[in-house]
Amino acid sequence: MAHKTRKKMFLGSCPICKKRLQERSVRVIDKDEDVALCCVRCSFCLSSFLFTVSSKREQETITAVGVLTDIQEEDVDMVKKHSAPVNSDDVLAIHLYLESYDKA
Repeated sequence: MAHKTRKKMFLGSCPICKKRLQERSVRVIDKDEDVALCCVRCSFCLSSFLFTVSSKREQETITAVGVLTDIQEEDVDMVKKHSAPVNSDDVLAIHLYLESYDKA
């Protein structure tokens, strides 16, 4: 029987409480060939983090980018189902809104 080799994941420390994040708290929410969207919740202070992991096989690199959020794993599915992709008009509208907000 062949065993699937699984590498240990080092998530680092929670930026809120500084306790070590637990691998068992990670959930893969969405993935394609090279990118995975994941959610991890600190088991100590219950802060949530979304992060993406990008693996470029031809470059043999792995990149992870994360963000502290109040969104929970179950919320992501709802957002994905009910939202359209962001386009250039959306970006321009946000830019104009923020520009006018700064002047007010």
